Amino acid sequence: MRLFPYTEPEPTPESLEFWRDRMTGFDPSGPALWCGTPDTGETTLVGDQITRVLSDRARTTVRRLQGELRAPERWSC
Repeated sequence: MRLFPYTEPEPTPESLEFWRDRMTGFDPSGPALWCGTPDTGETTLVGDQITRVLSDRARTTVRRLQGELRAPERWSC
């Protein structure tokens, strides 16, 4: 079976009207959108790691929940 690459269809007139109506008055410079902007070097939690030392009781609870919820090991303490 040969598969061809997906080609995005042209928007319908109804779709264009819908989005033009919804975006009327929108100022893209107003909100702090991350897409299409250069990296500012601001610290975020996206893709970062946070390490905390847990008490014995908290560690035991997390390991118990890990088993009950079938969470992957990488989330364990």
